[in-house]
Amino acid sequence: MNTTLEERVYSRAESIVFRKTNEQFGGLSNMAPGYPLEVNGIRIASAEALYQACRFPGAPHVQKIIFAASSPMTAKMRSKRFRKTDSRLDWDAVRVSVMRWCLRVKLAQNWEKFDRLLAATNDKPIVEESSKDRFWGAKPTDDSTLVGSNVLGRLLMELRKELNERSPESLATVPPLHIPNFLLLGIPIGVIRRREIGPLPPKNAPNAPTETDNLLVSYLASGDDKAKIDEIFSQVEESGLSQIVQDLNRWRVTAVKLKGTYSPRAAQDELVLVLKGSLRVHLQGRDLPLNAGELFVVRRGSGSFSISTQGADFLLLEPKSASDVPQMMLYSQA
Repeated sequence: MNTTLEERVYSRAESIVFRKTNEQFGGLSNMAPGYPLEVNGIRIASAEALYQACRFPGAPHVQKIIFAASSPMTAKMRSKRFRKTDSRLDWDAVRVSVMRWCLRVKLAQNWEKFDRLLAATNDKPIVEESSKDRFWGAKPTDDSTLVGSNVLGRLLMELRKELNERSPESLATVPPLHIPNFLLLGIPIGVIRRREIGPLPPKNAPNAPTETDNLLVSYLASGDDKAKIDEIFSQVEESGLSQIVQDLNRWRVTAVKLKGTYSPRAAQDELVLVLKGSLRVHLQGRDLPLNAGELFVVRRGSGSFSISTQGADFLLLEPKSASDVPQMMLYSQA
């Protein structure tokens, strides 16, 4: 499979289309949690983190930053600021081969779950729906049609075909790619053998990801990077999740998608700017409605407060010093 694949047209009704990781076939996505990996003795939380790390074989410090990310999307976003300076020069030529290898590792180390998921697609086309990426996925042109190269979907179909035609033993071993500098933390990547990788360390283990970490997606822009609000909220796929947009000195900007109730952990100044929908700020003694385009500052010392909404996208500006881990809402679904 080459890197200049022609685009194809897919019928939504006749295809297995995945977009969000919490959907029936969301596990096909590299962003899906619950598919841990281990390469060269290194625990890796997702196929996305492994794929991104393979872009930086000569920069172990970048690979460590990616592996420390709290979610697959965080891993992707954290890699962005290093792409101009530390990326392997032949990345465009090898990225499809790297993705194919990552999917085989995902299968070998999560065999029961991933094999079952691929089998459930039968022989239908597998399509990753994307609002902007027509290389790895396909973009909707209307309610019933998607168009794109859909490279990830085609690699998944290729893997499904091999599962149907080859013995399990032949896929149980994944050799390293024959490309220069196929390294992880400075060490050549070895053969991957079939084994089930256990879950990540429990939350109370040292340096283990917390539930808060797993719900956060970081976007720390550097240089001339910029963030588009609509793209940020498109990545915050589920109500009740948030994403860091940017750090500003001692302040943090966080995008929040909410349906339910948010209660801050500590008394602090917080600016609430509503971008879509409406919400209510519940203060001691009064309720304040806010609509799209309106903002309000809750002052430190004004007492406890909460935010409730039937559905809203909003930005929070709050001090970073409130916690070493970015603030996350405590919410209940409406």
